[in-house]
Amino acid sequence: MKDTIFNLTDEEILHHHIHVDNARSLIQAQLGLGTEEDGTLSGYYGGFYLIVGFSHLHPLMVFSFCRPFTSKATVNTYRSLNRANISSILGSHSLNLDVGCYCFRATHWLFEDLSSIQLQRFMDRCLADAQKGYCALLSKK
Repeated sequence: MKDTIFNLTDEEILHHHIHVDNARSLIQAQLGLGTEEDGTLSGYYGGFYLIVGFSHLHPLMVFSFCRPFTSKATVNTYRSLNRANISSILGSHSLNLDVGCYCFRATHWLFEDLSSIQLQRFMDRCLADAQKGYCALLSKK
């Protein structure tokens, strides 16, 4: 039977579920994140509040590195954010001033099982990008 929206077979959907479940278990074990009701993982990592979301339809996971940002946003703040986005290949930087939050968001596709080393390399790159973006915003007050 095929999925009517994305034309995926039952085998493809099962394959995605297996990779997602394996990745979730690895992330919980390696990063010590807790599970939320909706299946996301969350906790603190490298000075950021980290939220990891998963898709069972697509073999992907989304990492959001969040940190409070309560400064008044200026034109220079948005210029810094734009420069951070232009120079970032791995993910995107955003500000949500309604809740006072900076966020770096990166997506990782799971076409094969994620290894511990691959996860750590991805996390190191994401954390470096998040720190760089956040620091750029603070230096442009």
